[in-house]
Amino acid sequence: MDNISSTQIILGIFYLTGAIALVLAAYSIYLKRFKRNKLKALNTVSLITSRENIFAAKTRFLVVAPEVCHVKVDLLDADEKVIQTLIDQEITNEELPFDFDPTAYEAGKYYLYLNSDNANILRSITIVR
Repeated sequence: MDNISSTQIILGIFYLTGAIALVLAAYSIYLKRFKRNKLKALNTVSLITSRENIFAAKTRFLVVAPEVCHVKVDLLDADEKVIQTLIDQEITNEELPFDFDPTAYEAGKYYLYLNSDNANILRSITIVR
C-alpha cells in the first residue's frame, strides 16, 4: 500500500462512485419499466354484463378497452362450440356497446367468449323463457 499514490486513490474513488451510479441508474430504469408493464397489464379489455347473467329479453353488453384494439365476441353453446359471432371489430373510443337478443336461442347455458389482443374472457350466461 506504500506504493499507491494519491492520484490512484482518487481515481479508484471516482471509478467506484461511477459504478455505483450506473447500478442505481439501471435499477431505476428497471423499476420504471416494471411499473409501466404493470399498468399496461391492468389496462386490459373487460366485458360488462349483468350481475346474474340470466337473460330472457333483449339486452346490451359493453366492452371496455382503454387502448385501441381488435375485439371479437363469440356466443358458445354448453359444449363451448361457436354458435355465432356477435361482434368482430376494432374498438377506437374506449367503449363498444352491443345488443344481444336471447329470444333467438333455446333456453339453456351458453358462454360469451371475448378474444382481443391482450385478453381472453369466457363468461357464462343463462337464457331463460
